[in-house]
Amino acid sequence: MKKNTLSAILMTLFLFISCNNSGGDSVSTNSVDESVKGPNLIEVSKKITDSGAFVLAVKEVETLISSIDEIANKAIGKKIDNNNSLINEADRN
Repeated sequence: MKKNTLSAILMTLFLFISCNNSGGDSVSTNSVDESVKGPNLIEVSKKITDSGAFVLAVKEVETLISSIDEIANKAIGKKIDNNNSLINEADRN
């Protein structure tokens, strides 16, 4: 064998070994890589952000309902008189 041919074979072999790729099926190795990687962190992060926004919306609704309840408890059975103050109505409480 000529020196150049042997050198070319050794360089090709070195290239395959150093790249850890001997021309195998990329589809089968890709599915193995997906299972090793674990969960998709982008999707998990988006779900956490969405659930945090939902919790904030629920708290805002809860605050709104409690303030409406407080105002309603103060005003039920009362009316505004000429001095802009609340007075009890007869037979309304």
